[in-house]
Amino acid sequence: MVMTYNLQIDSLTVIIGYLIAMNKFESESRMVSRYKGCLVGGAVGDALGAPAEFLPADRISSEFGIVNEMVGGGFFKWRPGQFTDDTDQTLAIVDSLIENGRYIPQDIAQRFLQWYQNDPVDIGGTTRLSLSQLETGVNYKDSGKLALDMGKGPANGSLMRTH
Repeated sequence: MVMTYNLQIDSLTVIIGYLIAMNKFESESRMVSRYKGCLVGGAVGDALGAPAEFLPADRISSEFGIVNEMVGGGFFKWRPGQFTDDTDQTLAIVDSLIENGRYIPQDIAQRFLQWYQNDPVDIGGTTRLSLSQLETGVNYKDSGKLALDMGKGPANGSLMRTH
């Protein structure tokens, strides 16, 4: 299954349906249920915070007050409930793990590249540069190193994809 992560419809409905399709709720183990809960919680939190991304605290307060519902807007003019590149890439990792039954970094790199080539709304600078190197044929092991050598600092995006 190849999934396009740059979604054009209600993102939360898609992620919930996607997770349900992974395994029926009636027959899932407790651990699988917890994993799904982590993924849904991460996506919901990502979508909730998306409008506040890159904004200083005082601007968040003046524009949104306390962000406690799906409002949309922000720097990228997110739709209410739309999640960011962090959840997109998390889903690419999950797809790879499910389809391969194990961690295969080359497969994850190719999924990230496919996502990148679909012109995502948001993509971090280091990730963009690394994937642009991958697109030119640079090995996945070297593309991140080259991005760092080209002046892009290490980013925290990988942490956000580990939910």
